[in-house]
Parts: sequence; C-alpha cells; structure tokens
Amino acid sequence: MDFYKILDIDKSATITDIKKAYLQMAKKWHPDKSTNITKEEYEIQYNKIVNAYKILSDETKRGLYNESLTEMDLKNCNRITEYSTSD
Repeated sequence: MDFYKILDIDKSATITDIKKAYLQMAKKWHPDKSTNITKEEYEIQYNKIVNAYKILSDETKRGLYNESLTEMDLKNCNRITEYSTSD
C-alpha cells in the first residue's frame, strides 16, 4: 500500500502538505459529502487515509516506511533480474 498515493502527494511533501492532503481526502471521502458511496467503501477508504496520515506525519515512522519501500523495491528488482536471467 503506497501511503503517498493514498494522500496524492509526493515523497518530498512537507508535514504541512501531508496535513493539508489528509484533510482534503478525509473531506472528499466523508459520507455526508459523497452520497454515491456505501458505508463500507467509506470505512475502507477512510481507514487507508488515516493510516497514511499517521505514518507520514510522524518523522520517525515516515523514515521507517520510506526505508521499507526502498527495501521492497530492491527485492522486487532482484526477483525481476533473477526471473529474466533464468530464461
């Protein structure tokens, strides 16, 4: 799950950018504002938004998250390389 995509922000976003994006997304997905979504859809999306904000708004958690993304990218690259060389 890419928290940056959920909040529609760049990885270089500031804390102010993150908070602004969080508030915009929370408002966008609020059930009183979006009448064409079900309660379940709202809850799923809202939980994603809250989790993204909790991680990205905390510098320590954000750093760990960014490190894990880098590690996952490296693992995926290694898998792709291994797969393509095995042909």
